[in-house]
Amino acid sequence: MNTILVEMTVAKAAAPLVNWGGLVKVLALALGTAVVIVGGFSLGIAALDVYVWSLRQQDPELEAFPARGGEITLERPAVRYASLALALFFFAVCVAGVIVGLVEMLSK
Repeated sequence: MNTILVEMTVAKAAAPLVNWGGLVKVLALALGTAVVIVGGFSLGIAALDVYVWSLRQQDPELEAFPARGGEITLERPAVRYASLALALFFFAVCVAGVIVGLVEMLSK
């Protein structure tokens, strides 16, 4: 039998048992939450990396690797504090996403 025909037959047979609208809503919410949490965590790690890089530029003794010859280090406090604020914001977005998911899961 044709695969599409089998899928259509199964979907018609399951229609009285499955709430397709609710299933699509749950899948969309799960996908959106996953994108927000993973994206927020990734951007938080990137911002934290910029913050640590800025700290290492200010104090070369914190450097794990020897400085390259002729490299000019500039102190940029605006970049440092902005990246720290962004890292905290994105980590807060991750925590908020998890809390919203838990509240929704436990409310039903």
